[in-house]
Order: sequence, then C-alpha cells, then structure tokens
Amino acid sequence: AGAPAALNAAGMAMAKMNPIFAEAQRSVAAHKKCASALAALRDDPRFREELLKCANCVLLVYKREPAVERLMQFLVSFVQAEGANSSEGAEEDGLLHFFLDYLVRHHECKDKAVRFRATQMIGLIMDGLPEDAELSDELLDEMQTAMLSRCQDKIPLVRLHAAHALHRLQVPTEENDLATEMLIRLMSSDTSADVRLTALKTIGLSRSTLPPTLERARDIKPEIRKAAYGVIGSRLDPKWLSIKQRVSLLRDGLRDRDEAVRQACGEMLRAHWLRKADGKAVAVLVTLAAEQHADVAELAATELLRDNAELPAGLAGLAPWREEAPLLKLEEALLLRVKYEGLANGKANARAQLDACLPDVPTFVGRLRAHAGEPSVLRELLRLVRSLDLAEEAGRRMLSAHAAELLGSVEITARPDGGALVSEAMQLLRATSDSELSFVRTVTELISELHDPLKADDAAAATAAAAAAAAAAA
Repeated sequence: AGAPAALNAAGMAMAKMNPIFAEAQRSVAAHKKCASALAALRDDPRFREELLKCANCVLLVYKREPAVERLMQFLVSFVQAEGANSSEGAEEDGLLHFFLDYLVRHHECKDKAVRFRATQMIGLIMDGLPEDAELSDELLDEMQTAMLSRCQDKIPLVRLHAAHALHRLQVPTEENDLATEMLIRLMSSDTSADVRLTALKTIGLSRSTLPPTLERARDIKPEIRKAAYGVIGSRLDPKWLSIKQRVSLLRDGLRDRDEAVRQACGEMLRAHWLRKADGKAVAVLVTLAAEQHADVAELAATELLRDNAELPAGLAGLAPWREEAPLLKLEEALLLRVKYEGLANGKANARAQLDACLPDVPTFVGRLRAHAGEPSVLRELLRLVRSLDLAEEAGRRMLSAHAAELLGSVEITARPDGGALVSEAMQLLRATSDSELSFVRTVTELISELHDPLKADDAAAATAAAAAAAAAAA
C-alpha cells in the first residue's frame, strides 16, 4: 500500500509541475508567473526530486533549441532567486547548494549533452549570484575541480562553458591559482577560437594575467584581437602598461588589416585612454614617448583628431603663432601638423578652416627660429609647411633662405638625430626653389660650405645676402 501511495504523491507533484514547465518553455514573458507558481510547491516533500526530473529534460538535449534554452533560463533564474531569498539559501541544505551539487555530480557523464548542459548551468548560476553570496568551501572546491576537468573536455562547447564558470572561481591576484592558470592556458593555446575568446573575456586582470591578455591583441582571429582591445580599454588603466606595451598595442591595432580591429583599437584610445587623461590629447601622446616612437604617435594623433575633433584651446586658431605664445612641445606640434594636414586634404569648408588657422610666412619663419633649439619640434613645424600657401614668391624665398640656413648649420646637421631634420629642410628647400637648377645650385653651395671651412665666411655672407634680399622682397 505504501508504494502505490508514494507513486500517487509523485504523480500529483508532477501533475502540478508539468504545466508550469510547459508554459515556461513557451515564453520568457511567463517566467515570473511560473516562478511564483513553482515556489508555491516548495513545501511538497517530493519537490526537489521532481524538480530534478524536469531538469533532466534539459540536461539530455545537446542541440541549442529555443524551447530548451528558455527552460534552462527559467531553471537557472529560479534556483538563483531561491538561493538569494530563502532563509536557507546560504545553508548547505538549501536549494542552491542542492542543485549545484547535483550538476557537479554529473559533469563527468559520458553523454556530451549532459556534460555541456551541466557545465553551462553551473556557469550561469554562478554568474548571476550576488557578490556577497555564500557557498560552502567544500562545494566551491568541488565545482572548481569539476570545471578544471571540463576545461580539458574534448568538446569545445563544454570547454567554453567551463571557462565561463571559472569566472567566479578564480583569484587572479593569488599566486599559483589553479583557475587563473587554466584560463591563461585556454586563452593562449586552445584550438577553438570561441574558447579563447570566452577565456579572454572571463579572466581577471592582474600582474600575472596581463602579459597573456596583451598577447591576444595579436591572435590569428580578428574577433579575438577586437575583443582584446575592448577588454584592455574597459578594464585596464593605461598606467599599468609600460611605454613599450602601449606603443605595441597601438602600432598593431591601428595598422591591423581588419577594419573592426582598427575601430576597436581607436575606441580604446579615444573612449578610454583619452578619458583617463582628462580629455587631454597632449597628455595621451606624452605617454607614448613621441620622440622615440614618432610613427605610433602620429597614428595616435590622427585617431585622436578623428571626426573633426577640436584642438586644445592653446592650439586653436592663430593662438600658437602669436609672438608671446609659449614654445610648442613636440606633442603639440604633432597635433597641429596632423590637424592641418587633415584640413588640407578635406573639402572646401575644411580648407576655409585651415586658412583661418595658418599664419603668414614671416610669422611662421619667426616661430621656426624660436624653436631652433628643439629639433624634434622644428621637424614637425617644417612638415607643416606643406599645408601653407606657397603661391607668393616673396614667401617662398623667405622659406627657401631659412631652409638653406638650417642645412648650413653644423650644429644641426652634426646632431645624432639631425638626419630627419635635414631631410625635412631639404624637402622644404626643394619645394620653395624656383627651379631644379636653382635647387641643385643651392645644395652644391651648401655642401661646398660644409666641406671647405676656408670658404665659410664667403658662404655665410652669401647666405646673409640671400636672407636680406628675401626680406627686402617681402
């Protein structure tokens, strides 16, 4: 008589649960109502047993069917809510512990569907628990052991969800943390791009996890490179990075062959690094050591001025060309040059903006002379000449005379870093010479002057006379 009674009780419990789960798998909108109806049955002595039978229906399905996904979502949210709200939620005999323990005991099942769904639900439940949720140390150890094992599963989908489950089980700041070490391994060397991507998004950042995280910016898959820049930008203060690391990230990202990766790197620079620098583009360029890494600094400046972004107040309009203006820093000169080049290559209204910012040639030459002791700044200013209007002959002669003066200065040409400045001065001289013959003649005279000290006085006099003639013509 006892057995039929028990069966009858079980049948009654299932009869009450079946409609609830049937409705839950049809629509997410019904989950709140279904959760209330299911909670009303929790005092039934066979509640947990019958709940697991319903859970088994999910565990046995490997295919990602919408109805199964909705049912799994309902189960996960119900267990989370019971763990958070029930007076026994933090106790070892609570429903949360009971359900997690059941899933852990099935993580080694031969059926790949059971391994997949058990691992998936463990990760989702753990991910949705509040930060102050309490679980027994024994259960946490069992879950970690189970998920570490599943991270080596032959099925990529199981490894993916095991990596996700380790998110709340890792202690990245702790030396030799097993969960963190596993996530590093998955992120760095798993054969599945999806697993590497999940591990990248899951791993906590610390001194030990930073280098392998930065390496993902050079992953063979563009979606992982893109995600790496998103993670680094949103979760990492650039102060944690060395100059070499910052430069490497920007060089690889802003030159990446994939457009989405370039956009992600640009977003990291503009939305995160610029914000950390209080919106000061110059401060961002300073962190890149612009003098030593000119190519990357130019890439960064171009990105920072993207979408017609405004220059800092001290560089706007004619402010940097006034006689009383302070000397420019390299980063400021770089921003000016990149901005002017962008306007010069833009539409008609952009050219009008440029004309409003450009100084006249005498003023510009005066600023060149003021920066004679700063070769790196002077180099940027010489490159900026390409944006000037060189239609007037008097202006061309003045610039040509100044270029010749720079090329004839031993102090400049003999500097270890003088090569780049000589190259820019030579290009300026070529652009402002009246003809090819005039350019060759001037260069020949300069070479003769530098190699024959006995004629230095004559060459100096000739240069002075040329400058005086240019001034008189102006």
